[in-house]
Amino acid sequence: MKLMAYLSILLNTMIKKMEKQNLAECARLHYSSIKNSFLCDIGFFFIKKIYAGIVKSADCAGYIYLDNSEIVGFITGSKNTGKFMRNMILKNFLFFAPYVGLKILIKPHLIKKVFETLFYSKKSGADNTKAELVSIVVMSNQRGKGIGKKLFNELVLFFKANNISKFKVMVGKNNTGANKFYESLGFNFSSTFNLYGQDMNIYTYNIYYE
Repeated sequence: MKLMAYLSILLNTMIKKMEKQNLAECARLHYSSIKNSFLCDIGFFFIKKIYAGIVKSADCAGYIYLDNSEIVGFITGSKNTGKFMRNMILKNFLFFAPYVGLKILIKPHLIKKVFETLFYSKKSGADNTKAELVSIVVMSNQRGKGIGKKLFNELVLFFKANNISKFKVMVGKNNTGANKFYESLGFNFSSTFNLYGQDMNIYTYNIYYE
């Protein structure tokens, strides 16, 4: 009976590569979980477009965690986030210009955040580390089950396959839970800088090759 139960869990929970058909669900999960963020200020369709770019790019990776066919968590990463964001906006300028322009007309303060987003990778420093864990989200009722760590390990494999030995993550200084989570994974504190009017901590993770 224990073996059957174990096999049932394995069959109903799995990590898969993020694909086009997952974009809307991942964007909704991001929108509902990472509130008071710049991306959420811009809106759901902007978030979905970002993840669409990640799925299409060979320099990025996204993975989802499924539980009974429902996405309960996901992670994304990039070999060079600043370059990825700038290239994606240029390629999709006809979409982003009117969409973001309308948002700025409604909320003028967003224009500063737009430029900060485009160039934050240079501002954040972290020993000029370009590779980055861009986002990780796990449903609130699914946390504490090791899902975040499993997703993280999958992203590390992507970076290893691309011969990347170090990557960074950015997290709000006052987000105690997230800071502790990254520290538990083995990240090292690098620096603090100001983004969107709040202090952000930068952590780096070293990948060791055997």
